[in-house]
Amino acid sequence: MLEESSGLDMSDESWKIYSRNPNLPSARIGTGAALDGCMIAEGCCVEGTVKHSVLFQGVQVGKGATVIDSVVMRGAQIDDGAVVERAVVAERAHICAGAHVGAAGGALAVLGSDSEIAPGATVAPGASVEPKTTVE
Repeated sequence: MLEESSGLDMSDESWKIYSRNPNLPSARIGTGAALDGCMIAEGCCVEGTVKHSVLFQGVQVGKGATVIDSVVMRGAQIDDGAVVERAVVAERAHICAGAHVGAAGGALAVLGSDSEIAPGATVAPGASVEPKTTVE
């Protein structure tokens, strides 16, 4: 979906997408943010780096945080200096400052809804964190 050669044209008028969209303000991209090949939904606030990823509504990416090759669902929060690589982050998950989820080239890491990754904690590539769980 993110590649130009995917054959999927998200703006094709003949292919309607029906969904419930919340009434949120436009995405806010901070002055120090860096974006490359990503989709950012309304209500997001990006202060860090997002590459080849999809951010759903209301996602927060803090200063110095990095999100690469990932899908981050609605309302998730990625604090300053956190790293998310090759991961699926469910709704309202919270990745605290300095935490690291997944790794480049590794198996997909999955975080359940309302999970929390404590400051400085690590979630290994291929790991799965259950919903409402805290990783220390």
